[in-house]
Amino acid sequence: RVLAYVEAATESLLQALETRPVQAALSLPLLPANELRALHRHWVGTRVTGGVPSVHDAFEAQARRTPDNVAVDCGGRQITYAALDRQANRLAHHLQAQGTDDGTLVAMCMERGVEAIVAMLAILKAGGAYLPLDPHYPASRLQYMLADSRASIVLTENALIANCAQIPGIRASFIAIDDASFVAELEHYPDCALSPLPISSTSSLAYVIYTSGSTGQPKGVMIEHGSALNMAAYQQAEFVLTQESRMLGFASLSFDVAAAEWMTALLCGAGLYLCTEEQRKNLRELERYMVAAGVTHAMFPAAVLPHLQRDLPYALQCVVIGGESAGPQAIAHWLERFPLYNAYGPTEATVIASVGKLERGKSVTIGRGMPNVQLYVCDAHRRLVPAGVVGELYIGGVGLAHGYLNRPELTAERFVDNPFHDPLDPASSTHLYRTGDLVSRTMEGEFAYVGRTDSQVKLRGYRIELSEIEHQIALCEFVKAAAVLVSEPAPGNKQLVAYVTRNPSREADSDQLADHIRAWLRDRLPEYMVPSSFVQLDALPLTPNGKIDQKALPVLQATFGQQTYVEPVGEVELRLAIVWAAVLQHADHAVGRNSNFFMLGGHSLSVITLVGAIREEFQVEIGIKDVFQNSSLDAMAALVASLVRQEGEFPPARPPLLRMQRDIAALPLSFAQQRMWMLCQLAGSNAHYNM
Repeated sequence: RVLAYVEAATESLLQALETRPVQAALSLPLLPANELRALHRHWVGTRVTGGVPSVHDAFEAQARRTPDNVAVDCGGRQITYAALDRQANRLAHHLQAQGTDDGTLVAMCMERGVEAIVAMLAILKAGGAYLPLDPHYPASRLQYMLADSRASIVLTENALIANCAQIPGIRASFIAIDDASFVAELEHYPDCALSPLPISSTSSLAYVIYTSGSTGQPKGVMIEHGSALNMAAYQQAEFVLTQESRMLGFASLSFDVAAAEWMTALLCGAGLYLCTEEQRKNLRELERYMVAAGVTHAMFPAAVLPHLQRDLPYALQCVVIGGESAGPQAIAHWLERFPLYNAYGPTEATVIASVGKLERGKSVTIGRGMPNVQLYVCDAHRRLVPAGVVGELYIGGVGLAHGYLNRPELTAERFVDNPFHDPLDPASSTHLYRTGDLVSRTMEGEFAYVGRTDSQVKLRGYRIELSEIEHQIALCEFVKAAAVLVSEPAPGNKQLVAYVTRNPSREADSDQLADHIRAWLRDRLPEYMVPSSFVQLDALPLTPNGKIDQKALPVLQATFGQQTYVEPVGEVELRLAIVWAAVLQHADHAVGRNSNFFMLGGHSLSVITLVGAIREEFQVEIGIKDVFQNSSLDAMAALVASLVRQEGEFPPARPPLLRMQRDIAALPLSFAQQRMWMLCQLAGSNAHYNM
C-alpha cells in the first residue's frame, strides 16, 4: 500500500512538472485526483437529515409524547417532562417580557439542580442563548466572562445572588429564580409555549461555552441549534438511549459535556439523573447514587474510570469516556461489564466529532466521524495526506461552532476556509476548524490521536491552554518568568508543573513564594488549572531562537516550598500519612508532618479520592474545601482529630495496602527472594526483575 502511494505521488509530480514547469514546489500535488477523491470519501461522515429547527422544539415535542416520564432527578427531587415544560414556559414568558429574543445572551450562575435545567430550557424557549457560569469560579474570572459576553440578564439563586451582584463593573440584571417573591410572580405568567414564537432556526445561537484561551483569557465558543441537535441525535442512536434510559448528569454545567448529557437525555424521553455537587466531588457518594438511581448511561473523563469501584451492582449499559487514555487495565475490566466508547471532540465541534467503540485487544483510537461531520487530515499547506501519515485534523460540517464570541481575529485564525467545500451538500460547511491535534488515519478508516501542534493539553477531562496559566503566573509580582508543563511522575498521575524564576525585587523564601503564586492563581483561575507543583529555577532554558526549551527543563523530582522531612507525630498523623501515601502512590516515608498534599502531586481528582479514603479510615466527613484550606499533613490531621473527638472514640485502623507492604517488608526474605536479589545484583543496571 505504501509503495502504491509512492508510485502515485511520483507520477503525479512528474505530470505536474510537464504541464506547469514554473510553479511553487509546495503547490505540487502529491496524489492523483482519483486518490484524492477516495480519501475525501473516507473522511466525510454519513449524511443524516434533521427534523425540528431548535432544541426547545425537540424538547416540547418529547414532552407531549412522554408527559409523565421523569425528566430530571437531583438530590431526591424529581420533575416530570410536563412539569418541566410548564415551569420553563413561565420563566420564558418573563424573560421575553425583559427583552430576551432571538440571539440574546442570558447568563446563568447556578448550582446543579432542577432549577438550572429549567433556566436553560426557558432561555432557549424565549429565543435566547444560555451562557453557563460556574459559581465556584474566582470572582475575577466570572467578571471577565460577564463583561466579555455583555449579558444583560444573569439568572442565579438566593444563596448566590449576594456574591454575583457584587462582581465589580457588571451592570447586568441579577434574578434569583428560587426567590419566593419571584416564584410567586412567575405564577402570573402562562405555562403554555410563547405566542408568537420567537424566531428560531438551526442556525440560531443555542449556547456559549467559555474555554481556556491561549491569549491569557478564556474565550466564548458559540454553538448553534443545528449543531446541538445533530450531536444529540447521534448519541441517542449510537449509545442506544430509549425512554427507559437514565443518563447521568456528571459534568460541570459550565463544561460543554453537560450540554451533551442533558440534551441527549431530554430530547428522547430518557431521565437525566443529575448528581449533586457533593456527589460529583466524592466518587464514593457518586457510586452510591448511580447504583440507587439505576443509571444506565454515563459520560466520564477517562481519568475517573480507574477510580470507580468495580464490585458494585451498577445498572450501566454504556459508558463514554474522553479527554485522555484511561489505561488498558481499566478498559479491559470495564469492557466485561458494558459497552465502552472513546469520544473525541473540541468545544468548537459541539462536544463530539468522532467516536470509537473500544474492544479487547484493539488499539484505542478516536474512532470515525459522526454523521454530518467531516474530518480531514492535512499537511501544513492544507492538503490531504494518505492513511498512516500524521497531519493536523480539520473539522467541518453541521457540528461546527459559529466562532468565538466578540473575537473576530481569533475566529478567522482558527476557522479557516474549507478547500473541500461542496456547495451542493447542505452538510458541507464553508469553513473548517483547525483543531491543532495531530492524528493519522488507520487503514480501517479510524483516526489515531498522536499529539498537539501547540501547548494545549487535556487533563482530567478539561481542555487547558498552558499559555493561559503561564500568563497569569507572570502577572504575579513575585515572578519574573514562568513555563508550565504536564508531568507524570508516577504512571497515571498527570499533574501541572510550573517552572518559575523569581522577581529579584521581591523578598520571599521558597515556602512563601509557592504560597504566594498558588493564592494568586486561585483568585484568577479555576482549581483544575492551578499547578500541583512548582520548580524554582535561576533562569528558564531557551532555544537559539529565544523560545523556552521545554526539553531542557529539569524532570520533576522535588518542588520548592517542600521542607525537610519531619516524622508524623501521634496516631492521627501517622494514619493520615499512610492514607496520603496510598492516594498519591508514594512510599510512607515520603509523607512528613510538614508535607503539603499538593506539593506531593495532589490534584483535583486525587482530592476526591482522599476525601473518600479519610471517611473510610477515620469514619468522619471532610469537604473538598477543607483539603485546600488544610493542605499540610499536620493541619489536616488536626482537623480530622477534632472531627473524630466530636464523634467519640477513634475507629480501629484499616491499614491500606502500603501499610501492609511496610509491615511485610520487616519479615526475612525467603530463599527464592534471596536468589532473585542475588541475580539482580549480578545483572547490574539492566536487571529485569529489580523492584
